[in-house]
Amino acid sequence: MNKKFLIVVSLVVLLIVPFISFAQINPRAILANIIAQLNTIVGGIVVIVFLFAGLMYLTAKGDPAKIATANKMLIWGAVGTAVAILSTSFEGFIRGLLR
Repeated sequence: MNKKFLIVVSLVVLLIVPFISFAQINPRAILANIIAQLNTIVGGIVVIVFLFAGLMYLTAKGDPAKIATANKMLIWGAVGTAVAILSTSFEGFIRGLLR
């Protein structure tokens, strides 16, 4: 497997395991904790992507390839923001199913 994928999966597991190991029996609380952690991670990554895209724009010096790369990074940053927002609404949907 890809090393980056294994690192990301292991970090996610390390962030989720403490919530499960506290023996919370309430599945709603477990789900809320997992979604909160994932939203924090995604939010941080989105901020880093936006900052890096801004730096790409600043250092492009009119190079169309660098500007296109910065545009793609901004688009994927917006997609990441949408995923973070949708995950919160998905959490509400799952909570409704668990009632």
